[in-house]
Amino acid sequence: SKLQLTEAQQFTGDLVVNGGTLETSARATLNDSVHVVVGSEGSFVVGVEDTIRKVTNNGKNSVVLNADLTVTNGFVNNGRLIADAGINNTRTLQLQDSWFNGLKRWTASDY
Repeated sequence: SKLQLTEAQQFTGDLVVNGGTLETSARATLNDSVHVVVGSEGSFVVGVEDTIRKVTNNGKNSVVLNADLTVTNGFVNNGRLIADAGINNTRTLQLQDSWFNGLKRWTASDY
């Protein structure tokens, strides 16, 4: 199952995706203080440029970057992280206080 957000979200706190897919698109930015937690059966698709506080990825599925994402207080990756650069061949993930322990597939240059 998939939940696609299309408008800006103002809620704060943890956003937990235990199963299915949460996708942002159009103008669907998340509040800057949100902590996205991806459970073992969930996935999070970033479809619009955004800034959020934290991501914890424990998903067997993935966090997919189809747009630029800035994470201000840590990205903990124990799952799959996929950055799809699309036609412009660039995708930016800005991180602070982060660590990775999982499969990473970059479809664009890492640098």
